[in-house]
Amino acid sequence: MKTKFDFEDGRGEVPAHQHKNPDKSIGGWVDDNCTVSDNSYISQNSRVDNNSCVDNSRVDNSCVDNSCVDNSCVYNSRVYNSCVDNSRVYNSSVDNNSRVDNNSRVYNSSVDNSCVYNSRVYNSCVDNNSCVYNSRVYNSCVDNNSRVYNSSVYNAKIRHSHQIYIQVCGSRHAVVTAWMNIGEQAIYIATGCFGEGGGSTLDDLAKAVLKTHGHNNFGKEYFAFIQNAKTHFEIWKSEWEHED
Repeated sequence: MKTKFDFEDGRGEVPAHQHKNPDKSIGGWVDDNCTVSDNSYISQNSRVDNNSCVDNSRVDNSCVDNSCVDNSCVYNSRVYNSCVDNSRVYNSSVDNNSRVDNNSRVYNSSVDNSCVYNSRVYNSCVDNNSCVYNSRVYNSCVDNNSRVYNSSVYNAKIRHSHQIYIQVCGSRHAVVTAWMNIGEQAIYIATGCFGEGGGSTLDDLAKAVLKTHGHNNFGKEYFAFIQNAKTHFEIWKSEWEHED
């Protein structure tokens, strides 16, 4: 007779089993319609259910529901209808067709219907079809179809209108991102290592460009982006004043 377990997801008791961990200890409950590799660890207080797959990973005090966890660690978190690959998720939620991938770290945060790739997200939210690539996001919210590329964002609220970037700029063919910190009403900038601490402004970038490139073609390209960013944020300023 097959054992059953109630995952408290509205389906009642379903066929399930307790995973046998690599150290021979008895782990958490796994829905029989899920796949968990023999080299994965599932703590006793964790759950894996609803067509999920866990491969070469550790799931500790967490719930994996209709998701894939591969070469990763999920601790004290929830992964729902999403994928975590080669990454770490701690005290967080990854929900609704999200992906955390390629050596990313998500701590004390939520990722909802969004993507985090080769990035660090701490005490933040990444929501509503947004993406964070090769970046660091601290104490911030990235929302409403926003993109953060090759940047460091601190204590900011970024929505689609709060950010502007160019994907290929200057002699390094670099991504340059500018965003508005709503609380401070200040525009910050990041490109490569420049602005990594989160406190560099458009004026700081202008001074650096003038010193390195002067008014050659690369300098002109950077200055054009700086002016474009200033215009963009001035246009949207009235929208921000009415936001919560």
